[in-house]
Amino acid sequence: MDRPAEPLATLVALRGDDLGRRYDLTVDSSLELGAGPTVNVRRVDGAWVVSGKKVPERTIADGERVTVGAEVFSLLAGDDLDDRHAQLMQRLALVDDATQAFTRRYLDDVLPREIEAARKGEQPLAVVVLAIDLLDRAQRSRDLAWEATLRSIAMELEDTALHRHTVARFDEGSFAVLLPEVSADDTHEWVQRLRHHATAAATNPIGDTRNGLGSTDNFAVLTALGPEDDAEAVLARLTAGLATVRDSRAAELLRL
Repeated sequence: MDRPAEPLATLVALRGDDLGRRYDLTVDSSLELGAGPTVNVRRVDGAWVVSGKKVPERTIADGERVTVGAEVFSLLAGDDLDDRHAQLMQRLALVDDATQAFTRRYLDDVLPREIEAARKGEQPLAVVVLAIDLLDRAQRSRDLAWEATLRSIAMELEDTALHRHTVARFDEGSFAVLLPEVSADDTHEWVQRLRHHATAAATNPIGDTRNGLGSTDNFAVLTALGPEDDAEAVLARLTAGLATVRDSRAAELLRL
């Protein structure tokens, strides 16, 4: 019995429920990529050409990305496809492709270690969750440039956060900022500066990546490490607080 031909390349899903899935390619392949339309990928003179009903024909090289509908894929071509796919999966487990912030999985892994370090060093630890989906800027751009908005907001959080920090996706519409050695009061002041920055920049054009966060009355949930807290308790408080903020938007800042 003939063995199936080894793939010459593969497309790897970078986003969503299909994350990490491989679509192996031969010389000429017709594929249904995730929930997107069928695309044709063929090898022409050593290059890879992708085309489809809703995909303008273009040539993509090893390591380049192709967008099909709402899906994004990376082309891996050449040798050692299994090893390269494994390396890509390791990176995707840590870094959110849409924003380049850390993933929720990374946050879940690092929070217990930060809690332990804070207790050993008798240092404060604060965590803020920012409900980006409530921001005026995000609401106006969700259908047009949601990923670009998230990416620029993640960069702004990196630029403005206090001391040593970690910015990670908390859920689809929010970021968590982990602030070791920062008190709840200092974190509260930082959130207020974000609020001021958001209000001052609210009139900037949507497409301008220098935009501030966008104005809102309520977008943040802050919690500080308590004497008996473990990671599960901290995350549970933040999740419940975020739900309250999204439901009511009654206060500028919910402190737990």
